[in-house]
Amino acid sequence: MIHFLVGPAGGFTHWCEDVIAGAMRRHCAAVDVVHASTARELGEGLLRSRGRSALIVLDQASGALYSAMRESGRKLVVVQADPLSALFEHMQKDGAGLAGAVRAVASGYATLPSFMSLPNALMLKPPADAAKVAAILDHLGLGPAPAALAPPSGQAGDLFGWWNSLGTAAQTMIAGAFNPASQSPASFDWAPGLFWTEDSPSKPATGPIDITGRARCLLAGPAILLPLGRWRLSLGLAFSEMAAGHVFQLELSAGTILAVENLCPLTAGEMEVHFVFAIGDNGPVSVRLLLQRAAFDGTVQLAGARVMALGEGTVANALDLGSSAAVRLVQAR
Repeated sequence: MIHFLVGPAGGFTHWCEDVIAGAMRRHCAAVDVVHASTARELGEGLLRSRGRSALIVLDQASGALYSAMRESGRKLVVVQADPLSALFEHMQKDGAGLAGAVRAVASGYATLPSFMSLPNALMLKPPADAAKVAAILDHLGLGPAPAALAPPSGQAGDLFGWWNSLGTAAQTMIAGAFNPASQSPASFDWAPGLFWTEDSPSKPATGPIDITGRARCLLAGPAILLPLGRWRLSLGLAFSEMAAGHVFQLELSAGTILAVENLCPLTAGEMEVHFVFAIGDNGPVSVRLLLQRAAFDGTVQLAGARVMALGEGTVANALDLGSSAAVRLVQAR
């Protein structure tokens, strides 16, 4: 017995997970809950289950998993909740740091509209109640729900108090990352706090990055899924005077590398890099800035990262586009 739940990390998704897993355990003694974001994670989780019944929770589902679900025609439950509430609840439950939680929840919303369009999807919104328990179990064929099955659904904490306690930079980071959850994202910004330095997500790239030292990765991130379609990512990189003349490599990836460009700033100032690419059966979008040779001094800073949707297109067309990228460099004065 295998069932599927799709939804961003958050309280209501966790509640649906408990409801489905509890109902499955009435039919079979052992049920594994497998959280997966990619086809590889899904396969590894099923192998570890060794044939036991499993609830597959797709909380950051890529386009590849959407394609697999569309072709399989399997029934599934899709959670649609307010992203800010989901972020608050996710941080309370899992104790995640703000930037990591923002990445997780934003990625969870990226392909949600695609899963909602599937004919065998049951779409649910908060609040949690007995009627939703009955709808879930009826849709998945798990029988009538006993009165004691529904877990408590109260939301702990003060969402608005928490939001007001955040600084302007944190609120801006959240607002930019959650813009694709709106019905028609046009353009939005990934704040520097969503990127990190030295290949360590615990070091946010919120200021100048010292390039002194060996050849290495200086900047990476944000590792966030985007909805299916065509996109432009515009990066602003500010180089100091001592960084001018050094060669850097900039990579764009989404599960696989889409583009690689060598940068050599001639003078101090800001360089703009523009990537145009398509998201279909891809993974999270990330960039990496690598120093090609050892440096004795200098800094580089991420000045901005703006993402723009290019055309509306249908899901089917987006999947047919594959992955490609083009780069345009503009050296500042």
